[in-house]
Amino acid sequence: MTPVSPRVEARVRRDFAAADVDTVLQLLESLHAEKQDPERYHGAVVILARGELERAEWAASIDWRDAFVWSGMGGNWYPVLDREFGAGKD
Repeated sequence: MTPVSPRVEARVRRDFAAADVDTVLQLLESLHAEKQDPERYHGAVVILARGELERAEWAASIDWRDAFVWSGMGGNWYPVLDREFGAGKD
């Protein structure tokens, strides 16, 4: 299990229905991509989910490389993470 960063958790709590928050956080914590920053992966899934549980489940099920590219976090992803989730790693 990889803990979700405070800034990603705050976004999940903002974007998702209260009834779905714990499910989404557990889903994110279960994700793993070899040698990748977990916050990047979590962020990509949250961006692709657009506040919908079903989309979060879909985003978590696709190849992590596709999730990175489709969320805009494929190349220079640090600015995207800061823009979407707040500046600086918490």
